Amino acid sequence: MPIAAGPAVGTSGPMFVYVGSYTKDPPGGGSNNPVGLSVFRSDPATGALSPVQEVKSANPSFVALDPRGVFSTWSNEIDDYEGQKSGSAEAYAINPATGTIQLLNRQSTNSPTPAHLAVDPTGRNLLVANYIGGDFVVLPIGRTDGLVP
Repeated sequence: MPIAAGPAVGTSGPMFVYVGSYTKDPPGGGSNNPVGLSVFRSDPATGALSPVQEVKSANPSFVALDPRGVFSTWSNEIDDYEGQKSGSAEAYAINPATGTIQLLNRQSTNSPTPAHLAVDPTGRNLLVANYIGGDFVVLPIGRTDGLVP
């Protein structure tokens, strides 16, 4: 279960924890959890987690935050995106006050079962490594043809 935590970079706001869990049988798991993404608020004194939001997503298996902490990207460890033998990547806007996320875009990774991903330090590209194809793709961020509008 991938987890990302923290307030937006450069802020002292509340800490939120983002958790992804498999939603269907392999590739990518078998828990059959219908949710996918969960957002929790962390109590600074105790570390206890309180549920904030649940978002349906297909096998979200890895998360990366952009350098500014204003959006998160998730790999969807699937092999059937839009009827193609491909996985996908999703981008979500993060509300820094509430921690909630809102889907911005979803894009094919052009290869099945994406695993690891990372946003480059400039925040302009998303690098996605794929399990099955043994390859990687670079998806643009912040352009009309990219992952984030």
